[in-house]
Amino acid sequence: RHLVEVLDPTRNQIGVIVFSGHVDPVTGERMSADQRDAIVKVPLTSELAGVREALAQIRLEGAYGATNYAAAIQLSVVELAGLSQAYSKPRSEARKVVLFLTDGVPTFPFGKGTSADPEDTEAAIAAARLAHRASIAINSFALGQQALTSPVALTEISRITLGAFTPVRNPGDIVGFLQGVSF
Repeated sequence: RHLVEVLDPTRNQIGVIVFSGHVDPVTGERMSADQRDAIVKVPLTSELAGVREALAQIRLEGAYGATNYAAAIQLSVVELAGLSQAYSKPRSEARKVVLFLTDGVPTFPFGKGTSADPEDTEAAIAAARLAHRASIAINSFALGQQALTSPVALTEISRITLGAFTPVRNPGDIVGFLQGVSF
C-alpha cells in the first residue's frame, strides 16, 4: 500500500497478480485439475484507488495454501507484453518490471502444495526465461524465514531477468525496501 502511495500515476502503471493455489487439506494436492493458481486482481492501471481496494481485498481473502511462482510469472508476461488474452493494455515504450513478493517457496504446479518439489523450481526458472525474452525484469523479495530457507528459485528468477533479489528477514521491513525501488 505504501508503494502505491509514493508512485507517480502519470509515469507508472500498476497491476496486481495473486498466486496462491487451492490445496486439498486432506491430500495436499490441487483442489481441481484445472484451477488457476495465478489471477489478475488489477490489470495495469494508473488509477490507484482500484489498486488500494484490491490490496485490501487480498488481505481479507488470505492465502489458499500453495505457491505457484511459474503461474505468476507467466501471467505477468501475458499482462506486461499485452498478449491477446491479457486484461492489461501496457504502454509499448514502458520499462516492464515485476515486484515479486513471496513469503514461501514454489510448491506448485507439481506434487503436493504442502512441500516444494525440484520441478516447481524448474518451472519457475523456465517462466523467468520467458520473462527475460519479453524484456521483463523481476525484482524478487523473500519475506520471512520460510522464503529464506531455500531462495534458489528467487535468486535465479532475478538473475535470469536482470532484476534484483532482496532477502527480507522481518516482513514488516518490506516498506523500507520498496521505498528504494526505482523504475
